[in-house]
Amino acid sequence: YRPQFYVRTTDVTGHIKQFQADDNTQ
Repeated sequence: YRPQFYVRTTDVTGHIKQFQADDNTQ
């Protein structure tokens, strides 16, 4: 799965968006 697509879907939640972003950085 693409990170960009995932972040876009989780953008609605916001909370998950931050979690995904942190994982992507690492």
